[in-house]
Amino acid sequence: MGWFEELDKQVQARTAHTFVLHGSVADDVRMGNSLLRPYEALALLPVLKGVAIISSFNLATGVRFLSDEMKSLFLRLVIQPIVDVIGGKEISAEAYFDLNKRDIQDMLTWYEKLLCLKWETVGGMSDLPEREKQYVRAQNPGRSTPFAVVVFEYQESKTPPESATGSSRVDRVVVERLEWWAQWRAIAKTGNIIILTTEFLGGIAPQLRDSSKGIVPIEILLPDREEQERTIRALAEEGIRIVAENDTAQTSEVAGLLAGLSHVEVRQIFRQMQADTGKVSLPTLFDKKAKIIGSRLGDMVRLVKPA
Repeated sequence: MGWFEELDKQVQARTAHTFVLHGSVADDVRMGNSLLRPYEALALLPVLKGVAIISSFNLATGVRFLSDEMKSLFLRLVIQPIVDVIGGKEISAEAYFDLNKRDIQDMLTWYEKLLCLKWETVGGMSDLPEREKQYVRAQNPGRSTPFAVVVFEYQESKTPPESATGSSRVDRVVVERLEWWAQWRAIAKTGNIIILTTEFLGGIAPQLRDSSKGIVPIEILLPDREEQERTIRALAEEGIRIVAENDTAQTSEVAGLLAGLSHVEVRQIFRQMQADTGKVSLPTLFDKKAKIIGSRLGDMVRLVKPA
């Protein structure tokens, strides 16, 4: 069972509402014939079809949304009441959001309010603008569908959250709030979902790896040989083929050579080689892979080219 099916099963069973996706979180995920980021693939989870708002946060981009409709509903439900309270007649909800979307404290305040919302509450709001009303009605969720999913993308964090360095203070603030949210019954009752993503599970705070706190880790593995074969065939359809001497290499042979690389890395290598020399050769492919693995692992691993 892959991470996608495992997360769908866990959400459906309501065993928890906080999850840590770890491993190959920066890679594409194959959904049918499409390659999507894990964040984008969430909307295709059977149990999350019809979810009203999927939002993510990282330090580089701040708060963002999977669609304009989701952002518009978020602005109306979460940001507009804040602007009204502070008497912001000179600023719109969208302008206020754009100004503060990278602020950690604002993000935590916004997400906490969002995570406490339920379909029943929002569906009964008579003062929603017509555009948002139509969007909410169009979602037509099942009874167990969460209203919101929030994703904290931690792969960009450079220091462990428990570190004493100043650069990780932001991480510690978020970790403390996530730990609280994972055990908060008010969020559990809504069915809303919190997801933390990290490339290295050991790089996040120990309390966010503690299943006794209601946090479930799920690993996203690198593509296997079969997945790599599908990627190679997809690239061939784009006109990018691997050449071994004067003949096209066997797809399965090349897929084995690509073990340990992500979809993103494979596509990047192929396209760069095609641009440089007009073809993708096996010897050069091995050298490119060795360089990537070397930069990832330093001097711990050395790949030896087969004879």
